[in-house]
Amino acid sequence: ILDGVGNPVHFELSGGQVNDNTVAIDLLPNIDIKSANNLGDKAYGTKHIRTYITSQEAIYTIPPKSNT
Repeated sequence: ILDGVGNPVHFELSGGQVNDNTVAIDLLPNIDIKSANNLGDKAYGTKHIRTYITSQEAIYTIPPKSNT
């Protein structure tokens, strides 16, 4: 997770075969995202991630994945 100017604030190491979007929900509770606009690329456009963000009263700018 990066702050507003691109500095890393939280990270999780995972195996090379693990997609980043599978650990995103593990990281998001580490920061207060209420009222924030969360940016991400298509890899983070899963329904699970988008639902989590809106459940925290936040918004997102993430294009939906084409296969979901």
